[in-house]
Amino acid sequence: MHLFRLFCGLLAVAWLSLLIGCAASEEPASDDPAPAAQAEPQSAAEATPDEPPGACVYLPYVERVLAAKDAFTSTANFLRCEAGSYALCYYSGPSPLPCVPGEGATGDCQCQVFEASPEEPMYVEIGGILSECIYNETVAACGEDGSGCSNMCADKPHGPGCQGTTPQSTVAPACRYVASNTFNPSADYISTFSFATVYAPGTDDAFKISSTSENGQYAGCMTAPCTGSSSSTSGTYTTCACPLWPPDGGDAPYQYGRACTEGETNPQSPGYCQLEDGQMWSAAVSEIQSFVESDVESDAE
Repeated sequence: MHLFRLFCGLLAVAWLSLLIGCAASEEPASDDPAPAAQAEPQSAAEATPDEPPGACVYLPYVERVLAAKDAFTSTANFLRCEAGSYALCYYSGPSPLPCVPGEGATGDCQCQVFEASPEEPMYVEIGGILSECIYNETVAACGEDGSGCSNMCADKPHGPGCQGTTPQSTVAPACRYVASNTFNPSADYISTFSFATVYAPGTDDAFKISSTSENGQYAGCMTAPCTGSSSSTSGTYTTCACPLWPPDGGDAPYQYGRACTEGETNPQSPGYCQLEDGQMWSAAVSEIQSFVESDVESDAE
């Protein structure tokens, strides 16, 4: 009888040990949860327009003081951007899109607002990027001339400097900052360039593109911050704080983009080009002879 009880006891212990072992094998080895899979960090070209594209959003905004003086030398200097709201200041100067002195060494230029798309892109001229951090990040990705990223040569293959180039697919970091509205923390919009049709406020009269050389002080609006907005039947408009060049009030060569109508005296006409006291052109410097004219002529071929 004692042997029988001993046998039963050993059998019960063995059975209990088996149950405990099975239960232990089903539990995790640690109380800590298993680590989640870490996503690979996105490059600026892979980030979506709603995501911060790079480290510059976490750093203080520092302006490149010489950006307004920059002279573009090639069509490739204009980086192609397919998303984001932007302001087009190319026709600002006299009425009906005036540009007047603002705070400090800036001009307050009235500019129309647009939305970029693959069909109607905007362009950021790489040398005119005002943010020091974004400029350095963009040059690292695209090269100093912008040829390593998608640029205007994709749309204007006959433009100066585009012959023999291969279209690029990399989206420039500067484009991502504009698209995600993280280019400048104080801005509602950023001033860039495009071939969009700009209208005189409240009318259906459109500005026409040209390239006229002058000498004096001008407002360099590329990537300038723009705040506020007003709407009319012809679209939405904003005011951009564009750095003046030269900042000390001296003279420098520049080119503005409004096609002037000879003898036009109506200040509300897109062909009106008479600067009033205190007004200045939103302009740029080009080292390409007749840059706009050669581009327009190539489109007509």
